[in-house]
Amino acid sequence: MDISSVLRSLVSTLVLPPNSLMLILIIGLLFWRRFSGRVLMWTGLVGLYLVSLPATNAWLAQYLEIHPAVSPAAAVRMDARGILVFMGDQSLDNPEYEGVAALSELSLQRMNYGLYLHRQTGLPLVLSGGVIGEASISLAELGSRWLKEQAGVEPLALETQSVTTRENAAFSGGLLRDRGLEPVLLVTHAYHMNRAVYSARASGLRVIPAPFDFFHRSGTFARPGKLSDWFPNAWSLAKNQRLLHEAIGLFWYRLGGR
Repeated sequence: MDISSVLRSLVSTLVLPPNSLMLILIIGLLFWRRFSGRVLMWTGLVGLYLVSLPATNAWLAQYLEIHPAVSPAAAVRMDARGILVFMGDQSLDNPEYEGVAALSELSLQRMNYGLYLHRQTGLPLVLSGGVIGEASISLAELGSRWLKEQAGVEPLALETQSVTTRENAAFSGGLLRDRGLEPVLLVTHAYHMNRAVYSARASGLRVIPAPFDFFHRSGTFARPGKLSDWFPNAWSLAKNQRLLHEAIGLFWYRLGGR
């Protein structure tokens, strides 16, 4: 694993909840006799409560999920020439597969929606995703293997060098242009689409957003109307962590950070 990947992972671990809020709580406990320590304790407790709420999930999602779903018929009308899938992640050392690497849930969901669009439109598939962490095979190659074995579909091209969303877009551009596949349907989760489209357009790639799996489905922010919206739960914490990761990542990209 290269040093940049290690640093990205470390920063993400420390900045995102619940770790960042737990760190604030621990520091507050160490200095609980002081006013500043008690302030930190309350900040950590309130923060953990807020990031575990369904209400917070709806509030965050409305700012990130700004690209609407696109139907296969609409994609054809917009003259889409191909389908570009940004892969997500993979799992290693899977005993159920005799230790062979497999696509993660996020990657499988993206592959499944890309396959759906392919079957509805007949457009060719291009997969983008390099070698992540200690893996020995790229995400794009794993995705291609899954397509062939499970659906009998051969992707048109694979981009196997990228490890970030920015690189997904930059490294896919040449593949698509050489094959005349612009504009291309860009497939990724709805909460990730904002950063994906920003990266694609910054690389000069013409894309038609094709998001799926919306956290926030109504299109406009609706005030929480159920009592359960204000009760914390682990699933809401996980969703809010993803949304905050995307918000911070998009902000960093716009600053020009690498």
